[in-house]
Amino acid sequence: MPEDPRQSPRLPARDGDPYRQPVRATASAERPSTTTAVTPRLRYRLVAVWAGKTCWYSVCVCSKNRGKSEDSEGTAKISDVKYTAAAPSKFRTATVPKRWLRASLTAALLLALPQARAQIADWRKVLHDVANDQDRPAQDGAGKLISETLLPTLQTENTQSLEKDLASIGALLDDKDPQIRIKASAVLWALTILRQDTTEPLKGILPTLISHFHDPDPRARENVARAVAGLRPSIPAEALRELLPLIHDTDRIVQGVAIYGITRSVPQSPEARNALLEVLSESDVAVKVDALKDVGFVRLQDPAIIGKLRQLLSDKDRSVVLATIVALDYAGSAAAPARPELQQIAANDGADSELAKAAASALAKIDRH
Repeated sequence: MPEDPRQSPRLPARDGDPYRQPVRATASAERPSTTTAVTPRLRYRLVAVWAGKTCWYSVCVCSKNRGKSEDSEGTAKISDVKYTAAAPSKFRTATVPKRWLRASLTAALLLALPQARAQIADWRKVLHDVANDQDRPAQDGAGKLISETLLPTLQTENTQSLEKDLASIGALLDDKDPQIRIKASAVLWALTILRQDTTEPLKGILPTLISHFHDPDPRARENVARAVAGLRPSIPAEALRELLPLIHDTDRIVQGVAIYGITRSVPQSPEARNALLEVLSESDVAVKVDALKDVGFVRLQDPAIIGKLRQLLSDKDRSVVLATIVALDYAGSAAAPARPELQQIAANDGADSELAKAAASALAKIDRH
């Protein structure tokens, strides 16, 4: 049994899959390169290391010579090579002014702390270059910069360090040029794929994201919907409320993304559970099958949803029955209430061997757990 029910050999992946679709550098993002970018934060750390070592030399020199003979002016002589061999040469023959020591120590401590850095790029210029089809060298260079440097940096930065960059990118969602909005929303979507903690850093621009659920450009709408539906570890309640109506959207990609988002939210939200039950009662077979794939993908074990899946095992459409069995397979022991229906399907090998084999697999998962 494959790990992703939407990639099951029994269930071909749907077109325009909003969760596993590869992300291109010039339109959204690629998986990050292993190349390490020298960011302002890294430069701060390097300087902190230098300052810290310098202070360590100073402290060692002063402490080791404390109590030794002093000259007539009362300053400690640095004359013992044993304790000064590792120190910078200027310390071997000179005194260490206390104010210099205090300044170096203060610098090391300050530089070692997280810095409130400026944003890592001029996002307006970068995204304008990516969207500029008239200048291919600039477009290719900006795309490479995003995929190899900017996205890996955003992926590893802490939440506080992301604020300025996300605010800058979020502001571009209101740009008049639809291409800029598409690229900006694609970067945000890519970030929700790359990071496991996007709920908190994107909170500041969440109202802007939600407002673009109705963007006039369909690709910008799709990217924004993907970004919100993919927020991790969970989708905020205010965003979920705005996502719920999109399960009936006329754009099938936006609709599929919204269904995925509410399926993820079922364990935390009764409203999401009710909305998913409504989708699973749809007369549109394609919508119902897509929703069942999402149920399997998130390994949903909600009792109300399992009860609905039991009913769908007797659906007239074979594709719905197969998708339901796979979803129950991924539910594991939580699918135990559906055991009688699954046993009946598994026993009817002569009528449909594929359905029987899938049901037998689901029963084995129930028994295993």
